[in-house]
This record gives sequence, C-alpha cells and structure tokens, in this order.
Amino acid sequence: MPPAPPLIIRQHAPRPKTPEPLIIREQPPKQPCKQPTKIINIPGRVYEPPPRRVIIERLPPLPPKPQPVQLERWLPYKFPKRRIVYEKQEPPVQPEKPRNLIVEWQQPEPVIKKS
Repeated sequence: MPPAPPLIIRQHAPRPKTPEPLIIREQPPKQPCKQPTKIINIPGRVYEPPPRRVIIERLPPLPPKPQPVQLERWLPYKFPKRRIVYEKQEPPVQPEKPRNLIVEWQQPEPVIKKS
C-alpha cells in the first residue's frame, strides 16, 4: 500500500480588515427539495497507513479585500382598496347676473428723442 499523502501546513499572514458592506438585498430563492441519504458499503481488508510526511508552506500576505456588495430590491406594492365616499347632492346654485364692462382705449402719446 502506498504512503498517505503528505500533511500540508500553510501559514498565512494576518488577513486585512473587511470594509463596510454595500447592501443590495433581494428576495431569497426557494429551498431545494431534500435528497435522501445513500449509503455505500465497500467490504475489504484495512491496513495501517504508513507515517505521513509534513510539508510547511509560508505564503505571502493577501491583498486587501474588496468592498462587499449587497443588493436590496423592493417588493411590489399590494393593490389598495378603492375608497367610496357617499355625498349628498346640493341644489344647483343660481349664477350671478353678468356685469357689463366697458374698456376704453386712448391714443398713445409718443415721445421722440433726437440725438
């Protein structure tokens, strides 16, 4: 039996702080149907694995994180009920007699300036 894969230990620099999120919300989707569990038994002889090799990787620090984007959307408005108002009709009002109007125009007096 071949030896087990090497055990890899990664040492990262501290992560940069996450900026404030930009929130954009939408209604969540429907949950999927739950799938039944399937169990597969494989018979066979079990051997003790050989010892593992240890590999240590030192990685450079990560770049700064981008600003998170969240999407908020409006739900549609519900249809309002129609408002019905009952009013008592008043009798018609007598219109006033029209007043006569005289507009008298006069000849304009022009002013002439000579320079």
